[in-house]
Parts: sequence; C-alpha cells; structure tokens
Amino acid sequence: MKKLILFALLITVTGCGLFQSLSSMTAPTVTFKDFRVDGFTFEGMDFLFDFEVMNPNRVEIKAESYRYEFFINDESLISGNRAEQVELQPRDSRTIQVPVAMNFQQLYRAGQSVVNSDSIRYQLETEVEFDLPVMGSRKVPVKAEGYLPVVRIPQISFEGFDIKSFSLNGAEFEARLRVVNPNSFGFRFMNVGYKLEVNNNEWVDSTFDDAIRIGANSDAEVRIPVRLSGASLGSAVLQILSGEQSFNYTISGGGEIDLDLPYVRDTAFLPFEFSGQHRLNN
Repeated sequence: MKKLILFALLITVTGCGLFQSLSSMTAPTVTFKDFRVDGFTFEGMDFLFDFEVMNPNRVEIKAESYRYEFFINDESLISGNRAEQVELQPRDSRTIQVPVAMNFQQLYRAGQSVVNSDSIRYQLETEVEFDLPVMGSRKVPVKAEGYLPVVRIPQISFEGFDIKSFSLNGAEFEARLRVVNPNSFGFRFMNVGYKLEVNNNEWVDSTFDDAIRIGANSDAEVRIPVRLSGASLGSAVLQILSGEQSFNYTISGGGEIDLDLPYVRDTAFLPFEFSGQHRLNN
C-alpha cells in the first residue's frame, strides 16, 4: 500500500513538473551568425548563411523547415523553401545553414544599379518553422543583411613576343600577356598553364609557377617563358627566330584567380586563347 501511494505521488510530482514546463513554453530564437562563400566561379557564387537556433524551454522542440528570400538592392532575386528537421534539446542551441546560389547573369539583370556599382546591398529574409508542444506550429522570422562587392571578369590580352637569347645552342623568348582587373579589390593570377603552337606545330606545353598580384582597378604584365633546345632548331625555326619569316601562332591556357576577399576561399579558373600572325624583332 505504501509503495502504491509513493508511486502515485511520484507520478503527480512528475506530471506537475511537465505541466509547468509546457505551460511556460516560449518561442525559440533565431539569430544570424555569419556567412561565407561556399563556391566561386565567374558564373556565380554559392553562399552559406549560418543562423543560431536557441531553445529556451525545458522540453525538446523541433525545427521543421525554413523558407528564404534573397534581395539585391531591394529587388527579389532568389527564393525557396526547404524541409529540414532539427531537434533541439532543452535549453540547447544548433546552427541551421541556409544555402543561396547567386548567378551573376541574374545579378546583372537586376538593373543599372548593379552594373554601375562596385558594391551591392544584400538582404536575406528567412523564416524558420517550429513544432512546439502545446503551442503547435510557430514561425520565427530573421534577417541578414550587408554589402558585397560586384565581381567582374578580368580581361586578358596578348601583347607580343620578345626574344631574350638566341644561338645554335637554343633560344629563349617570352610571350607577353596583359591582365586587367576591373574590380574594386585585388587578386592573384597563379598556376598558369599554357601551350604555344607555331605553324600548327607544338613548341611548348608547360606551366608558369609565379603568382602575379594585381591590385584593384589596375593591370599587370605577365611574361610567359618559352625555351627551345638546340636540337629543335631546324632551318624553318631558325628563320622564324631570326625575324626573317613571319609565322602563325596560337597561345592558349589559363590560370587561377585568387580574390583578395576574406570570405572567398575558392579560386576560379580564367582561360585564354589568342591566335594570329607575328614576326619577331631581334
């Protein structure tokens, strides 16, 4: 009999505690923490926005889904919904990540305010839906906003060849490229691979290891070395190198662009290809 009374008292106390926990339920909080670039090409950027979700209650709750809308200069660019269940233990917090993929063509179609600016104002409006005991479904809105630089594609032009040395033992010359940075931030042009064909014959297929830093709204010359051994210097090649004969050339390749932006960790590949006719001046 005493055990039965004790068990009944235990149930009563536990039930009262649970009732108090449920009766004092409050809505969870959602706070913007950080964002970063998760992927970068010259076609677009993938962002990850981190939101901290806090459960202030003494019982477990669940985040069921979220919706988002991404604005550039007050114009809606992207929107979506995602079902993602996240369990939150009592008085615990978790991070929810909202991915946003921004295509640069979409961005430029947003108007002249983007095309003519070095930076744009972004705003991400997010609404997280929770399933709460007693209270049922609750939606908690949160906003992230700030500024992003407008990314424009650097331009590469071919400027010519320069002979460095020439003898029967071999030849060294350089292909001169100019890289123009139209952006409000600098970058490094690095890990350049290149191939040179002359009169449909491959002369060189190599890499250029030096990293060239190009400042904001400026340009720099990139000199690509070409070396030929004496064994490869036939009569036709000698006529070309001595400037006696013009030649058809194709120089192609590309390098990685590493942006001077702290939240962009990826590099983007920038290709180039130039063809024409040239005569060397010694």
